[in-house]
Amino acid sequence: MAPGKSCGLAGHNALPRRSFSEQSTENQKIMPASPEQSLLFACKAMNPFVNQRLLEKVNGVVKPRSNASGVQISLVLHELAENDKEYQMEAFDFVLRYLRRLCKGAGFDLLLVPDDLLNAQKIDTIQDLADNIEACTSP
Repeated sequence: MAPGKSCGLAGHNALPRRSFSEQSTENQKIMPASPEQSLLFACKAMNPFVNQRLLEKVNGVVKPRSNASGVQISLVLHELAENDKEYQMEAFDFVLRYLRRLCKGAGFDLLLVPDDLLNAQKIDTIQDLADNIEACTSP
């Protein structure tokens, strides 16, 4: 992918056709981040910047709260980007770097770019961010 280009959701299911037996042995190599992983990554990256708790610990395991997916984040992302420009902060950059680090730690490359995060039609809520993480990861 060319630098600065959006990964978009269009190519999400554009994997080559394989027989069921080939798919079952290769799924670990070709599958993007799961919806559960993607939602957890989105919540972890945005939790410090929203005024609602997105995460909870259940039996020592960090999980998204049941209401986290509907939390709106588009305005928060725009505010972070504007503050970064105006005050030379790095909060918006942190979100993208942290998402990439979480994905890398799980064995994926994240192909989202800053413009993806600032597209309110594409990412309005935590669930939208999670959907884009899932669509824009590759092993």
